[in-house]
Amino acid sequence: MQPWAAEMQQQLQKLNTQNAGAYCLPQHAIPIAMSFPYKIYQTKDAIVSLTEFVTPGWRQIFMDGRPHPPADEWNPAWLGHSIGRWEGDTLVIDTVGYNEITPGFAVHSEKLHVIERWRRPDRGRLEIEVTATDPDAWTGEHKFSFA
Repeated sequence: MQPWAAEMQQQLQKLNTQNAGAYCLPQHAIPIAMSFPYKIYQTKDAIVSLTEFVTPGWRQIFMDGRPHPPADEWNPAWLGHSIGRWEGDTLVIDTVGYNEITPGFAVHSEKLHVIERWRRPDRGRLEIEVTATDPDAWTGEHKFSFA
């Protein structure tokens, strides 16, 4: 983390404000990363994921080839703006436009950029790899994966 972000993270930890769900706010920038039941629906132009017990509970991923809107025309949002594409059997989701208080990635700025790679190696398993960058708040990238 950049020094300002590390200091802010330390202050937030002292206040114990890490549970956004207690305030009925979104709990993670990537809802599928939480351990709540979810469903995924795919159409020709979009993928929508529905997650139980989460506010707002849905996320849309545009699959119609559109780009992200220009930053000066996008109102930063809890779940950002997601576009997706297929690379073989892997769904690549590119998300920008998060607000600076979206939980799930510690302290960050509105320049948070997240790339998810979803792969389904067999019928009962979904593997997700996440790479997040934020040049204003972090000194490097943050990577994690889960299945």
